[in-house]
Amino acid sequence: MLYDKYVRDPSWLKAIDVEQFRTFFKTLKLKNPYHEDYWHKYFPTTDLYKHIKSKLAPTTKEIWTSSGQPGNTPTPRENQLNSYWTFNTFYYIEDLLKFDGPIYDLGCGGNLLKPFVDNIIGIDPFHPDADIGDICDEGFVAGHQNYFDRLIAINSLHFCALDKFSSTVDDFYSMLKPGGVGYVTFSLANMVALTSDSGWNTIFNKHPDQTNLIDVVTYLESCIQAMPYNFHIVDQNYFVQRDYGQLIIGNEVDGNIRLVVQR
Repeated sequence: MLYDKYVRDPSWLKAIDVEQFRTFFKTLKLKNPYHEDYWHKYFPTTDLYKHIKSKLAPTTKEIWTSSGQPGNTPTPRENQLNSYWTFNTFYYIEDLLKFDGPIYDLGCGGNLLKPFVDNIIGIDPFHPDADIGDICDEGFVAGHQNYFDRLIAINSLHFCALDKFSSTVDDFYSMLKPGGVGYVTFSLANMVALTSDSGWNTIFNKHPDQTNLIDVVTYLESCIQAMPYNFHIVDQNYFVQRDYGQLIIGNEVDGNIRLVVQR
């Protein structure tokens, strides 16, 4: 789970017909996908939403991606100053937060969730605002088996190659206590960038310039559906956008593959 410094040139993504991808996407058997109406009609009525609003500056905005989904398109500086992302992050973890004990945020960055949830404990070796300065390497995973009642990892474990996706989720799951619940997100763009040619060939048996986004999504779908434990997909839209008739992969602050797993 250590950071792999290989970075792929984005030119691997060959031109693919947008409508072809949309047709393909409709064929996916999504498990508990995100529902836009739920966000619009339900979440703003919750006590959690009102609590978050009370903690934020009146100028804080709720933004949406071009697809109409609640999104995370601000720059990092805008994210820090305006906390756009907090609304949809908390939407995804609303049930998980109904817990009186410690909720650990693995790779918490600047510990941005803590001002809103008193029992958040941030873990990050690179930020002084974290409560615990550990790094999530193999030793950390081995030392925290069956350890956490509640564990969050928001775009902190996605620094892995595509061929390490399943084993990374397995490691995350192994750190939950029996009955524990975790929320983990991955950015598809990040995992693509960190997949070497040899790793790509292991997965697809062909070179990156012979593959496209449909191949990648099909592979990830097979990994997710093969997971042997109790999970549900909170969101799985991959944030594919139209850009001059091309397809591009979103690299969202809160990931574009979002899973809740329960042990």
